[in-house]
Amino acid sequence: PHRTLLDAASMHLTLFATGLTSKLLASLSASFLRILSHKNHSDLLNSVREEAASAKRTSVAYDIRGDAAAAEDGDHSERQRKVHVVPYSTLRQLSALEAVCLEIERVFPPVAGASRGTEKNNISLCGYKIPKGWMLWSCNYVANRDASVYKHPEKFAPDRWNKIIRESKEVKEDSGTSSHLESTTATPPSSHSQRTDAHVAFGFGKRKCIGVHLAMAFLKAFFVSISSGSRWRLSKQPAEGTTGTEDGYGWRVKWIPVYSPTPDVNASFAPLS
Repeated sequence: PHRTLLDAASMHLTLFATGLTSKLLASLSASFLRILSHKNHSDLLNSVREEAASAKRTSVAYDIRGDAAAAEDGDHSERQRKVHVVPYSTLRQLSALEAVCLEIERVFPPVAGASRGTEKNNISLCGYKIPKGWMLWSCNYVANRDASVYKHPEKFAPDRWNKIIRESKEVKEDSGTSSHLESTTATPPSSHSQRTDAHVAFGFGKRKCIGVHLAMAFLKAFFVSISSGSRWRLSKQPAEGTTGTEDGYGWRVKWIPVYSPTPDVNASFAPLS
């Protein structure tokens, strides 16, 4: 009975995690489209387009085969297609796009926060004693807009990450490892603080998300694809001068199950040329 219960719990957790992952990527992608559609970020969009176009030229072509039945019948004419994939080694070098990804994760975190249970008794936190077994909740939105950590936290400014990205790449090249910003605890330059644990989109410490590299690769690959060859139009624009639950750009948002505009906003794509 215990084994059956564990199997059921494991299956439920797997289904939840895989479903949530796609929602998280969709949330970040929607934020990317919304922020780069803003009239104040046209120069940023052009920089991302240039870098994405350069990355696209390094792509490798692969033939994708159809289903097994079509393969057995020898009918490959309409069951095969060629896809172009940007190498991971190229994705890691996209500094402008990486800065945009990190700033989107900071300003528009896809999840509200995370909870952890205390394993030791009387943990001291901000002057409070937390007993063993209590659950603690951290709010990503508040942490990511902490003025003691980030200079002008309400401002969408990807260049705040430039110095750290450059330094992390230098460390990677010197050590010959795959060290990368999203696996470090580096904080953006700030005149307010020298803390080194600012970026918490994927958690931190020994329980940090192990899928951080895969998630960043997915995001960069998608952003390269749409930025290098597409232009997009949103189905609606944010209301000017509105108040309420907003993201700082006039969009009303919801947090359950993930951060997203409400009501839903659709995007239509067309070739860039």
